[in-house]
This record gives sequence, C-alpha cells and structure tokens, in this order.
Amino acid sequence: MTRYRAAIVGTGNIAHSHARAIQQHSERVQLVAAADVDPARVEAFCQRYGGVRPYTEPARMLAEERPDLVHICTPPHTHADLSIQALEAGAWV
Repeated sequence: MTRYRAAIVGTGNIAHSHARAIQQHSERVQLVAAADVDPARVEAFCQRYGGVRPYTEPARMLAEERPDLVHICTPPHTHADLSIQALEAGAWV
C-alpha cells in the first residue's frame, strides 16, 4: 500500500482539522511539511504535529518536499494561485 506525503499551506484554525484527519489515516498518509506567511505560527504548528517541516514560502516547500497531496487552508481568495502552484509541482490538491 502506498503511503502518501502530504503538506498543508496555511496553518490557521482549519489547518488543525486537516492535520488531525491526516493523523487518523497515518497508515496511508504522512504530514511532512507546512507553509505559512507567519513564521511563528508555522513553527508552532509543526511542533504540535511532530516531524513536520516548516516553510514560509509555499513554492520552496513544494520544490524541496515534493508532496503527493497538498491541503490548501488559506483564505479563499488565495486558493486558485496556490492550487495551481501545487498542481504544477505534481501534487493532488
């Protein structure tokens, strides 16, 4: 069975629901990275979920981590651009 690598962009309130859902399916998916414009918030998020690498630039995270799945947890007006970036990097969004 394939174990997918997941990343989260945006680490505000809704991102915690996504991270918990990923943890509930840990046999199939692993949260490997998160990105947020707020360095302190992404650091705290990554520490909370353990083993998750923090980034402040989604493009850098996509290039370095090459996730299979990307959860976009940012304000709605940013979804299109971030989704396109993730899709172009080869991830499912």
